[in-house]
Amino acid sequence: PDIRVLMTDGVSAQLLALLAAGELDCVIGSVDEASSTDADLARLQVEPLYDDHVTFVTHSATPGAAGLRRLEQVCTRPWVMGPRTSQVWMALRQAFMAGGHPLPRGVVETTSVPAIGAVLQQAPGTIGALRADAGRYLVRNYGLRMLRLTPAVGLSLVGIVRLRAAPPSAPLEDLLERVRAEVRHLFGGE
Repeated sequence: PDIRVLMTDGVSAQLLALLAAGELDCVIGSVDEASSTDADLARLQVEPLYDDHVTFVTHSATPGAAGLRRLEQVCTRPWVMGPRTSQVWMALRQAFMAGGHPLPRGVVETTSVPAIGAVLQQAPGTIGALRADAGRYLVRNYGLRMLRLTPAVGLSLVGIVRLRAAPPSAPLEDLLERVRAEVRHLFGGE
């Protein structure tokens, strides 16, 4: 039908501003409550999809990967992840500081999940830090390995965010059902 799907990447505050302005019909992501007023939050309807956390991914041939269990074991390795302003970086910064560990150095920063996957495919020993869905996507599609590091580093809940006053849309509902199915597929084992 006469629909247009625009997929855009951005931080919560930017995407929610586009939603409020009517530029987007929904946001699939987290809500940064710190940058939203109570009135802004009251206008939103959030359908939870999953509890998010940082996932750690590496090349399947990373030396010693099987023995990597704790966050402090990977601080001195090279990293690839989102920019320093991303929720992943900020959550990791807090986890490293809380544990008394140095911040990662030698970090490649990008907002592109495929670029993170490409770097990890070419650089055994490098650690990728991503949101849970992106980490699982890279493991499934790039032949990478998930590291189960502790302590767990939590992120905000991810959901489908819409304006409460938005009119119903059958094409949007059809698309969102596909999103829900993919989330069930990605997180079915949890």
